[in-house]
Amino acid sequence: MNITKVIRSNRKSIALELNEKGELIVRAPRRISYKELEQIVKSHEKWIEKKKKEIQNRPKPNLHRLEEGEPFLFLGTWYSLHLAQEKTKICLKEDRLIVPKISLNEKREKLENWFREQAKEILIPRIYQYAQTYGFPIQGAKVTSAKTRWGSCSGRNGICISWYLVMAPLPVIDSVIIHELCHTVHHDHSSRFWQLVKQKMPNYEEYRQWLKDHRQWLRFDCVEEAMKDEKA
Repeated sequence: MNITKVIRSNRKSIALELNEKGELIVRAPRRISYKELEQIVKSHEKWIEKKKKEIQNRPKPNLHRLEEGEPFLFLGTWYSLHLAQEKTKICLKEDRLIVPKISLNEKREKLENWFREQAKEILIPRIYQYAQTYGFPIQGAKVTSAKTRWGSCSGRNGICISWYLVMAPLPVIDSVIIHELCHTVHHDHSSRFWQLVKQKMPNYEEYRQWLKDHRQWLRFDCVEEAMKDEKA
């Protein structure tokens, strides 16, 4: 398995990640040589192949046309897109996600910004809340645009969380937050790490499965973007 990209930082551990194309991304400490990384990758060949097959078998992301009546998830609840004739701010009203009737690019930009802002307002405070409740030593938190990782924890205990996650139910969101916070104690996926996760959230596996089952809906891909990717 060839390494597509190596991202070096001040982290203490090595993380292997496969993106949606099945390419291998390695996150590593600065001091580790490339030859050592290749040996580590080779020792994880079975795991990498397993993950590649999982990626290949995933349902394709739902593609949006941003048209009247399209379904969108927000905090685990379905809303139908409604295009308002008058100029208005994006908002939720009953079972509708109301968006002004503007060009496709404007709708996409405004909707994405709306979801990002909601993520900042909802997800970031919950990270700090759980960190304080359980005494996790975090060093800041921020929202990212990651599509292949719901969250991450840096070597310095900085927590990143994808804004796409705001589409999931709160218990599912909390499960990702707990997962990343537990990495501030154990920077790996050892048995001690999983014991801590399940100690803080006994139903963790149930929420993890929800993410797997709904992954194709927790995205913001548009038909136009997909066509560009195919031509590239």
